Amino acid sequence: MKYLVNLCSVPKGENTAKCKNRILKCNGYISYIVLGWALLMSTGVAASNAAEQLTHYLSGMHSLQAAFTQTVNDGSGQVLQQSAGTMALLRPGRLRWMTQQPTRQLLMIDHQRLWIHEVDLKQVTIDKLATTQHDLPAFLLSDEPSLLAQQFTITQRSPDHFYLLPKLKDSTFSHIHLYFSQRTLQRIALSDRLGQTTVIAFSHVLQNQPVDAAQFNFVMPKGVDVIDNSE
Repeated sequence: MKYLVNLCSVPKGENTAKCKNRILKCNGYISYIVLGWALLMSTGVAASNAAEQLTHYLSGMHSLQAAFTQTVNDGSGQVLQQSAGTMALLRPGRLRWMTQQPTRQLLMIDHQRLWIHEVDLKQVTIDKLATTQHDLPAFLLSDEPSLLAQQFTITQRSPDHFYLLPKLKDSTFSHIHLYFSQRTLQRIALSDRLGQTTVIAFSHVLQNQPVDAAQFNFVMPKGVDVIDNSE
């Protein structure tokens, strides 16, 4: 994804504060995509009992609606960034992630296309999810049944706690934790190679309840700048 790759690249001469903000913003986008992938994966034969159990949990999740809080901590546990909003997911391949605080941002995925609406900046970026990248993968949203076990070594720390270790050494994330309650996803923790951890906690969760599919159709706002990298 050219937009995300450019965003994650730190220009020469950029000051420390801007550099930190760029990294936080990049990690936030990646977290949404990885989370969406984990939720949108379909069933398949996994390589281990833990992988089979996780894909069994995820295969029963056809839709999900929830409020969320997201906290980014550094290696010492200091809070670097906090945000909150609502999300909706409809399998296969559709995710709506609306951040309300501290700034308004809508991220929407519809199969192979990504929209990012920076509400306060009046800017919309359209991207085509790449199918060959491993850190920013569109194939993570696909319906290929074996991708989960192919890309991660999966272990089960408890009946409702799964630990995912990327098989690729150059993956953006060093490991991922998924926490469930009664087979419903409650929390996800993603640790990156810089020592930062992003924790996304869900509340008011509705799983497999009716979802208005129209909310996944992005409507271009009037008066915004558009950056279209999808062609």
